[in-house]
Amino acid sequence: MPATGGALAPAAPRPPARLARLQRPVQALRRRHLATAAAVLPPTALSAVLVLHGLAARSIWIDEASTFAVASQRVAVLGHYLARAGGDMLLYYAGMHLLVGLFGASLVVLRLPSALAAVACVPVGFALADHLLGRRAASFGAWLLAVCLPTVFWGQQARGYAPAELFVSAAALSLVEAVRSRRRLAWACFVACSVLAAYTTLLATVAVLALLLALLSAPGRRELLPRAALAAAGVAVACVPLALLATDRGTSGLGWLGAPGTAYGPSYVELAELLASTRVAGIAPGAAAGPVALATAAAWAGAAGILLLRARRGPLDVASWGYVLLGSWLLLPPLVLWAASMLVHPVLEDRYVLFCVPAGSLLAGAAVSRIRPALAALAVLAALLGSRAALVLPVYAVPIEDWSAAAAQVARSERTGDCIAFFLADGEDAFDYYADEERLREPRPVLPSSPYSARAPYSLDPEVFTKGALGRASSGCRRLWLVRSHASAARLVPGAPPFQVLKRRRYLELLAEVRSRYRLDVARPYPGVLVELYLPRPGPAGLGRRPMPSRTGVVGAISSVTKKSDAVIPDAPPVPDLAARR
Repeated sequence: MPATGGALAPAAPRPPARLARLQRPVQALRRRHLATAAAVLPPTALSAVLVLHGLAARSIWIDEASTFAVASQRVAVLGHYLARAGGDMLLYYAGMHLLVGLFGASLVVLRLPSALAAVACVPVGFALADHLLGRRAASFGAWLLAVCLPTVFWGQQARGYAPAELFVSAAALSLVEAVRSRRRLAWACFVACSVLAAYTTLLATVAVLALLLALLSAPGRRELLPRAALAAAGVAVACVPLALLATDRGTSGLGWLGAPGTAYGPSYVELAELLASTRVAGIAPGAAAGPVALATAAAWAGAAGILLLRARRGPLDVASWGYVLLGSWLLLPPLVLWAASMLVHPVLEDRYVLFCVPAGSLLAGAAVSRIRPALAALAVLAALLGSRAALVLPVYAVPIEDWSAAAAQVARSERTGDCIAFFLADGEDAFDYYADEERLREPRPVLPSSPYSARAPYSLDPEVFTKGALGRASSGCRRLWLVRSHASAARLVPGAPPFQVLKRRRYLELLAEVRSRYRLDVARPYPGVLVELYLPRPGPAGLGRRPMPSRTGVVGAISSVTKKSDAVIPDAPPVPDLAARR
């Protein structure tokens, strides 16, 4: 630009050559970070939309109610309930206790930790695949992980499964960094994340074992194995208190669960569809679940083929070993838990292996990213994303158990002098959550007899129902509400676990005692919950009693009363698989 007097302004001084050379790595690093952000932020944002949408729309169910009950305890008794749980979800319950104490117990507060953990799995999975398999495979895997039905569903539940999924993913990322850099900090992070995963969900220790076993085929394993043994020892020492608590409790908390492939355990199809991110227990699978699961399995087969081709060429490099790590993470935990279920005691349930789901999505994404030409790979990815989204969207607001509607029904019809009994006892925890919301003063709990304010966490406990207990507790009750859950009227089939046998016996005893004193007036079925109102029988014993239905169970009671009362809804919604098994 001309200056005053026609003279040109002096040119800006150039930076010294040395300074320019120093700025180049910084600029390259900045460009790399921008490229990484551009690749990981869109799938992370999509995951946040899917997980946070309708976070408080679904009714609380009994497992979430146990979280609410434990988190609401005073510090003086919190330790008792944490020990009673056998150490399972110990860290999660302790964290929820702090959170509820600070912000209350709204559904958003109860479910937000799981939601944030589910969303965080996407960038952690992206970083893991980026270190192992490259940017293209990481991008494909992150998109598939963002549209993942099990992660979205359990990310909307007030349970510790989604946080455990995040901690296991972080442990896998730390292990990959330890293999690549050999840094002590990476090994320390692996130990820390593994311990956090174990204290969040006890069975996550199986996933840590699977990650360590994958090191047997890692490049440079002679140098890695001594450090891996030291890391495993650190995890084992840190988990000693957890092991003591679990040993003290034994398998009592899993007594409701049957062996895989039986009526009281998960089917093999359910487990396969969970790992393929197409199904969750308690929700009917969509029509596309089977085809999407087959397409995902085909992608896994393609990844296995890639690994075999590379293995024939020579020793595995870090990128090739990545397929081994993801495969071990995906398959070994379900296999170990299946063997334990067959040989010792059933411990395999779909949500207990939720921490394996990220490996399945990342492995499928890596295989799809290898398709050539690139447009074909993008088309396959788009088809998978659309199909997986079609499975996620119908699940919103579908309750496993609709305790909100059950509590509202009681609130609309309550009267002074009403009493209420729950079968099983943990139904009181879920009902209690909505008691304040509905401003319930009546009915008075008689089985179990603890008031709502006690918020005692009951865990599948039919032992509180003994013969004669109802008569002693319900004296003075003008009407009796009976709220049933856990498909309590379901008949036993061969091979039923001992808890299911006990539950059935207690149910028949309770039903006989109720019907000896009361007559059924109204029955209202909701998903996973049945609300019944009983009125006292008129006249002295044996006189003036209306004949009761000859068939026992929910269907017989409802069909009999339907003939006499238009207030009864005869068609009960189907009980979800998860509630039926429990």
